[in-house]
Amino acid sequence: MKLWKIITVLCFAIALTSLPLMTACGGDDDEETPAAGSTEAGQPTTELPEEVTIRIGNLTDKTGPASNAMQVMDMALKDMARYYNEQNLIPNVKLDVIEYDTQYEPSRDIPGYELVMEKGADFVFTGLPTSPLTIKSNVNQDEVVLFSMSGLEDLGDPPGWVFVLSAAFSDVGESMLNWIAENDWDYESNGPAKLGMMSWASPAFYEVLEGFERYVEAHPEQFEWEGKFLEQAGTFIWDVPAAELKNADYVFIPAAGIIPGVKAYSAAGGEGTLLTTEIHIAFLGMLQDAGLVEAYDETLCFIACRWWNEDAALVNLAKQLLVDYHGQSELEAQMERGGVYMSSLHQIDGVFKAIKQTVEAVGAKNFSNQTLYDTLIGFTVNPGEAYKPWGWTETDRFGHDYFRVYEYDADQSDMVSADPYWHPYLQ
Repeated sequence: MKLWKIITVLCFAIALTSLPLMTACGGDDDEETPAAGSTEAGQPTTELPEEVTIRIGNLTDKTGPASNAMQVMDMALKDMARYYNEQNLIPNVKLDVIEYDTQYEPSRDIPGYELVMEKGADFVFTGLPTSPLTIKSNVNQDEVVLFSMSGLEDLGDPPGWVFVLSAAFSDVGESMLNWIAENDWDYESNGPAKLGMMSWASPAFYEVLEGFERYVEAHPEQFEWEGKFLEQAGTFIWDVPAAELKNADYVFIPAAGIIPGVKAYSAAGGEGTLLTTEIHIAFLGMLQDAGLVEAYDETLCFIACRWWNEDAALVNLAKQLLVDYHGQSELEAQMERGGVYMSSLHQIDGVFKAIKQTVEAVGAKNFSNQTLYDTLIGFTVNPGEAYKPWGWTETDRFGHDYFRVYEYDADQSDMVSADPYWHPYLQ
């Protein structure tokens, strides 16, 4: 790009320098000047295709309770758009992001959707768990593609214009227990493992619980309930649930309340293995400051991405974008903070590759919600050899089909791979 600019400037300078000579030598010449759009030989010039701007409407939270995590997701989205633009990965297309601050208030979801569409958004994206449910009927009626990072079951039933960039939460819960039964707990020798859950009563964790219950009911020889506590969102006192679950073998813990939850469970004398998901990795950076690294040791985390300490295409891209666009200090800060940027980039990657595939199929000027939808209902993306492919079909609206398992290592204050393989989600 820099070389092109230099050549352009030089050519322009030469042209300016030549103008007086051309005027002096050709003042009395009667030859006609070639018309614009043609050469001296009368042949039409080749015009460059007009650049098309594709705008992503992002419903986010910049000033509400989810703003800390959403700001990192927003950064990953805009970084990927900038990367695609600078690398010209979709020729003749400029990608832009239009943001709306919902303040994590459901009453602002529909006005936010309408506003970004009025401002020219071609389709909609959101990392918030509530927004997709609120505007689902709107996007289905308007036939506007909505990419959701939240995997609530209702978003895909029936299959419509919402495409989820993850697995269904209930499938995550069921798959967690299946992996434990096959890889971590010897139920044939020890009998069923005692399972506990303490978390906020959010839609996501209700669905994780639904997956747990489905699996426990189907496999009573593998698991039995020690207790389940879903408390009102905003609860940070976990003393009672922690005491009730101290003898459990496995305990699913709060996400936003991870610090008081781990602290209460440790204080109660609990020694079970803690269970977490992609939602929890947003809060890992708090553990060291809270002095809970030892209490968190050997915690299992089930996610659909690679981690910072691995050599994989999207890990390396995440590091590159953070350094190039925000500096080495921001990369270090994100690695210490947790995995929001890393996880988000793994999901967002599919959005941009779907845009690219659509443009390649129909041309930039013909990009629309309908042509994007037509791509998505038969779309598969494979980020590289360190990954498993994922995508959507005419009947499946949940993108990620495989997960990996990591374990927190207190000695390294970081997550390490607990299993070298990808595993399919139970569906």
